[in-house]
Amino acid sequence: MGLKRSIFVLAALMSFGFTATAQADFLSVAADLPVAQSFKNSDLKADGAPSGFGLQVKLPLMVGLGIGQYDTKLKDSTTHVLTDLYDVFFQLPIPLINITFGAGLGKTKIQCDSCTSVLTFKDANTTTTFAQLGFSILPLMDIHFAVHNTAGKVKQTVVATAVESDIDIGGTITTLGVSIGF
Repeated sequence: MGLKRSIFVLAALMSFGFTATAQADFLSVAADLPVAQSFKNSDLKADGAPSGFGLQVKLPLMVGLGIGQYDTKLKDSTTHVLTDLYDVFFQLPIPLINITFGAGLGKTKIQCDSCTSVLTFKDANTTTTFAQLGFSILPLMDIHFAVHNTAGKVKQTVVATAVESDIDIGGTITTLGVSIGF
């Protein structure tokens, strides 16, 4: 009796998993959390995982809009890199996995309360491209992993001499999230 019951439960779970990947959602909402950020500029190093969030809404026809706000503390300082991104994306119509590509624009600024008397920073226009890979875990629900490549330069000015220089704040932001379809 126990073996029959186990086989029935296993068959039910397998059929549930297969139906989860075959569903198509009309509208979906996703939330992401950043897990890592790295910079192209070797002088900038993140102190742990950034804080912030990402939100996405996928509209009919596999097109969607997203917003992301990330706050990364720099190692060995009180300085933070704050990035706001606005994205447009397209989800490929593949039945077993969710593959999404997107691009966007935004702003990045350096917040340094302890260095305002020595340095000033002008916000950077930031561009981003990203790829996301999701796996269905329930009907109309997936977990996903995304990599955002950002590019931008913050203008730094030395207060005493008015000498300006650019700081490359481009890099990679990695996120994990969940999407729910309707």
